[in-house]
Amino acid sequence: MLMMIVSSSYRLIQKLEDKGAKDDYNDPHVPKVRLTREFPQDAGRKSQ
Repeated sequence: MLMMIVSSSYRLIQKLEDKGAKDDYNDPHVPKVRLTREFPQDAGRKSQ
């Protein structure tokens, strides 16, 4: 069984976006965010 650990940065991004912030995602090691149960809205987000 593969378990994914959700980064605390996803939680921070969600809180900021809930308050109206606009953000870009940039991580050369993770070019595209995978689907997670906790943050399905971030699935497919691509690194800028």
